[in-house]
Amino acid sequence: QATNKLRVVNHLRALAGESDYLVLALDCDLEGENIAHEVISLTRQTLGAANNNDDDNDKGSRAAAGDSPNSRIYRARFSALSRQALREAFFDNLERPNPHLSRSVDA
Repeated sequence: QATNKLRVVNHLRALAGESDYLVLALDCDLEGENIAHEVISLTRQTLGAANNNDDDNDKGSRAAAGDSPNSRIYRARFSALSRQALREAFFDNLERPNPHLSRSVDA
């Protein structure tokens, strides 16, 4: 059980290291917000690490080298699996994760 959990954690960190941005699309409730913040705590330090040595950091979709990982983390909220709902969530309404909502689950 612990080995499987560690594999998931390592996999998330590896994917974050290869990514410029993190968009979390979990349940649209308080528990989903709490899980999002768990993922953030696991991946924040590695987000974009593989790209930080590229010469093209400021070109295209690459995040600039001085960007904080927090400035590249978003939350997509949707309650239906339809083309319109997903388009609105990912293209029109990305939000920042809310630490206050996350902490309310632990209260």
